Amino acid sequence: MAETHLDVVVDRQSFRHALSELVFENPAHQPLRFDSSFSSLAVGCEGKRSDNQYLMQTGAGEQFAEFEASSYVRLGDHSCAWGEARYRNGLQLDVKWNENADYERIFPYVTADTLGGNLNYESYYFKGGYGIQLNRFSVGAQMAYSSALHYRQTDPRPKNNSVFINATVGGSYRITARYSLGVHVFAERYTQNQSIAFLDPLGSVPVYHMTGLGMHYARFAGTRTESIYKGRSYRGGITLKRLGNTGFDVGLQVENYKMQKQLPSLSNAPINDVDQMKYEAVAAWKLSRVQLELNASYADRSGSERIYDDGTTNWHEITSTKPYKYTEKKVMATVLFQPFAGYGWTLELMPSAGYQQEEESYYPLRSQDFDRIDLRLAAGLRYRMERHLFSFSAQGGWLHCLSSSRKVENPDYFPYSDEMLRCNYANLSADLNTLQLQFQHNTLLKRMPASVYWRVGYSLMSTFRGFTGHGVNLSVGFTI
Repeated sequence: MAETHLDVVVDRQSFRHALSELVFENPAHQPLRFDSSFSSLAVGCEGKRSDNQYLMQTGAGEQFAEFEASSYVRLGDHSCAWGEARYRNGLQLDVKWNENADYERIFPYVTADTLGGNLNYESYYFKGGYGIQLNRFSVGAQMAYSSALHYRQTDPRPKNNSVFINATVGGSYRITARYSLGVHVFAERYTQNQSIAFLDPLGSVPVYHMTGLGMHYARFAGTRTESIYKGRSYRGGITLKRLGNTGFDVGLQVENYKMQKQLPSLSNAPINDVDQMKYEAVAAWKLSRVQLELNASYADRSGSERIYDDGTTNWHEITSTKPYKYTEKKVMATVLFQPFAGYGWTLELMPSAGYQQEEESYYPLRSQDFDRIDLRLAAGLRYRMERHLFSFSAQGGWLHCLSSSRKVENPDYFPYSDEMLRCNYANLSADLNTLQLQFQHNTLLKRMPASVYWRVGYSLMSTFRGFTGHGVNLSVGFTI
């Protein structure tokens, strides 16, 4: 029976495309990813709201509307092109102790104050790539660009302009009839320019340059309201990709990320530096109806503070210290299987089990660490009926904290941040329960191989111990 467009939709919804993602970091493997072309266009909105913040620096939820388009096009039997474009306009809710964008990139060196509030944002993202197989060799390249503006229209009024651009180049060589060995390299540049304004005639609140676990650079606290962040990332990987429907996929990747925070009021003198090494590995085994995968990662992030003299015009660095350190270790085992497929029905189940260890310290004064077990279960049920496809998915997770500890030896140093430290630790040391439900209905068009669809979803995130968040989303789209 010939493949129809709804068959392609079912394939794209499969959980198997969420596996072996590290292997497909190499763009030379992209011609092996899908057998047919597929494009989608969607507009939607989403709202998430919690009774308080899970982490104060990331807020109590968000609301946004977005437009998204993506495409994967087969250009023949041996080449393909792919791309993605996205625009999002939204609002981050009740962000505290962080007036920056991209917290995950720049932590712990955010600029903060004691007020915080909602943050409006507008972001653009573009990605495109091309891959081709040339006899035993394959090559591929990909580029991505993103820019965003985060701002607030009440005091304090941060304005954050952030941009990143990256490129990946990869190649592979067919070493046997069943396997291809590949290498790839990745480079990225990142910048964020920040300024904070106060227009209230009654005055302003001090601005703090945080250095981790509630500490701050006391010398520069007050009115230094402009910051520049400059980052760059390089990574390289080795991949082993199966060429048939069964076999092994293996990937290893190493990344180095460096970021520097500068103060324009000090003639762009750098005050903080981040240096992070990250190691990732994946091994997957694909059978006819079952796929097994093991993922592991280790990240080691250190932060330094530069010490300057008392110069008023020319700042001279005396020395630097490296008190901040953050490490994260993760391992996850996943099984994907299809217990039933027939008579229009398809059922997928994907249980996962993992272990996490997280340690953060500001030596020798403060530290916290967590050991966790991560259990997840995803289920996808799809039903084909002539020109209609009904899809339902449910994903649940339980992040169980086995042990945790916290040390603060100088609680009187900066008492304003005590509440933030206590609330963040309480949530991070509690069990976290998550649930996502989604329903989608595709209708096949009569005169072309395309469909229109609508999708609705619900999410729950709760520790059942002081933090609970709910989310809903709705989108409509077109696929071809």
